[in-house]
Amino acid sequence: MSVHAWKRFAGIACVAVWGMSGCSLMPAGGPTDVVNGLEYLGEGRKIEYQRMIEEAGGKNSEKADVLVAQAQRENALVGEPLSVVGEGTGSIAFAEDGTISGDEEALKKFDMPTHWQVGVSKFRMCWAQECEFYSSWSIESSENSDGGVDYTLNLEGLDEQEGPVVVKLTRAS
Repeated sequence: MSVHAWKRFAGIACVAVWGMSGCSLMPAGGPTDVVNGLEYLGEGRKIEYQRMIEEAGGKNSEKADVLVAQAQRENALVGEPLSVVGEGTGSIAFAEDGTISGDEEALKKFDMPTHWQVGVSKFRMCWAQECEFYSSWSIESSENSDGGVDYTLNLEGLDEQEGPVVVKLTRAS
């Protein structure tokens, strides 16, 4: 078989495989494979998303697509500068190398961390690279009206008497 025939065969095979996947832009394995591939979600958080996707009807449901988009937004917390919303101003960035940078006012909202890491199901902010001491934050995300992403970070592990610590951030589109 000639090289051109092989290329044509490979092209037809690719189109056929894509067609059999239900014309979805998801990988053949579906939404859980997308979630499993997200680098900045902890294993526990991935399991939570997988459970919610299964409860939503699995790989061919609109709710599963919404959950995948939510997981992808959560994963996108890392790598882009984020602006503080509400009280105060400033910006903060969670770099891919595990460091945190930003304005002093923004960093004070998190008690001046220098590093971050993915926990089992929470996002950890640390005061040293080894993350021996850290605070755990749950993350909620939503798309805002400007096409950007709004994040709500909630400090975990506080007594009710201490009250919630919530920081809102936004990323422009």
